[in-house]
Amino acid sequence: MKKVLNWLIICLCIVGLLGMLSSVSGAESGPGSSLDPVVTQSYVKAQTDALEKELSDLKAENEALRSDLDSIRKDLEALKSGSQEGSQGGSGQPAQTAAAGFVVVEVPNGGLLVGKEGTEMVLRAGSATAVASKNGGVSDLTAGADLKDGTQIAKNHYLVIPRDDGRGIQCSGLCYVMVKGDYELKQ
Repeated sequence: MKKVLNWLIICLCIVGLLGMLSSVSGAESGPGSSLDPVVTQSYVKAQTDALEKELSDLKAENEALRSDLDSIRKDLEALKSGSQEGSQGGSGQPAQTAAAGFVVVEVPNGGLLVGKEGTEMVLRAGSATAVASKNGGVSDLTAGADLKDGTQIAKNHYLVIPRDDGRGIQCSGLCYVMVKGDYELKQ
């Protein structure tokens, strides 16, 4: 009888443990838990509508960017063909804009290339000197120097015109200069 009682106690303990384990695992996987999330139709619709709106916004932004890109391409084509008109400079020559990137400008012997504020220049071929103003010279960022009036410009140095006050480069002989920004070519 003692054996039967021991077996009965052991069986009751096992059943009790199994009951506790099933209630714990049932709580973890019940409705609303991470194992069994409850999703309503209105929640799914709200999420779908939000994603569709975001997709619509992205499509509109993509179209705007395409339109901007087409406009930039047309402007570049116009610059390449030389059909873009510039404003008149002081010497009767039209002021030019070097678009978004560098353009190569051929400067004849004795020609003066005057940059506007923020214009970037790189002398690629030929010989040239800096043309300064009373406010200072041409910024040579490669050498870390301010080039005074008449200073020889080294080839392939990155030059910046700090102000729109007549600064630029004077060529002695035919020069090729890469220019980015507004400039005026004077003879």
